Amino acid sequence: DRFLAGALLPAHWYVRAQVFRDWLRARVRELFERVDVVMMPVIDWHFRIQRPQHIAACLGELGHRVFYLTTVFSPYPGRPGFHVLESPVKNVFVVQLYCPEPHPENIYQQPPSEEHARELAAGLALLQDNFHVEQAVSIVQQPFWARIAERLQGSLVVYDCMDYHGGFTTHTDEMGREEDRFLRSADVVVT
Repeated sequence: DRFLAGALLPAHWYVRAQVFRDWLRARVRELFERVDVVMMPVIDWHFRIQRPQHIAACLGELGHRVFYLTTVFSPYPGRPGFHVLESPVKNVFVVQLYCPEPHPENIYQQPPSEEHARELAAGLALLQDNFHVEQAVSIVQQPFWARIAERLQGSLVVYDCMDYHGGFTTHTDEMGREEDRFLRSADVVVT
């Protein structure tokens, strides 16, 4: 018998749980073997190396292509699009999207306008086409990106709720409402 998580469990239950865990891990790996990741971060790649960059780098090391978006946008040439700025680590590409002006001033204070969300999502759709992305997971780390991620066809939308945004001085009630809405609409929420 084993003492596990405060409960006395027979050893064979523990062994069966380990077998199931290994089986599930293998099935999940198969499912996500060829997935590309669109990282919609809370900070830019070179701002400070924290959780967003660690997640992106680890996924890249596992063989996934990771498209790490910038939090500032490129001047709009009259059509949706993007620039690949660099590849700072294996399989990770820092991407800047084109956005109609005036650009969103601060992604921490208000959601994108309808026009901005539409054009930024169209830029990501072009990225998916140009890089032949067949299966995508969008990892959203800031509520600003929610309406953009929700527009991507065939993408699993994961909200990586990594901070209590209401605790920051840049937080607004409008972004709080956007986050509340997104908590209900995301496919997966991780805290």
